[in-house]
Amino acid sequence: MQKSVRLIEQLEAECSGNPLLQEILHDTLEQCDRYTETVLQFEQVILRGLEANGDGTRAEIDGIRKRVHDVTIEQINILARSLRKAGKNADWIGKVSAAQRAGYAKFALTTSFERIQAVPA
Repeated sequence: MQKSVRLIEQLEAECSGNPLLQEILHDTLEQCDRYTETVLQFEQVILRGLEANGDGTRAEIDGIRKRVHDVTIEQINILARSLRKAGKNADWIGKVSAAQRAGYAKFALTTSFERIQAVPA
């Protein structure tokens, strides 16, 4: 898990001194948090057994999760493109995109949880 902390620190360093990149990074991390929240909501539905009750709750939340995932993928790609355009290091996106949707999900979930762990108790 230490790699993600280093990645976040690397991203912050790459964006430092550039207000536009800092804003894009902030937006990306917030979108990752939104994705994490929708995944957790979906898991709660499953744990409560609501997928079997036929009221469409699971399908509705899964649809939301998929849309949020799509937006998250796009936001992560915007960050990588913006870094490259500014002449900054964006090599990390290769590993993320190589794993396709699962790679983006892992990036979002890992960065969210690493940021939560970094908050002082």
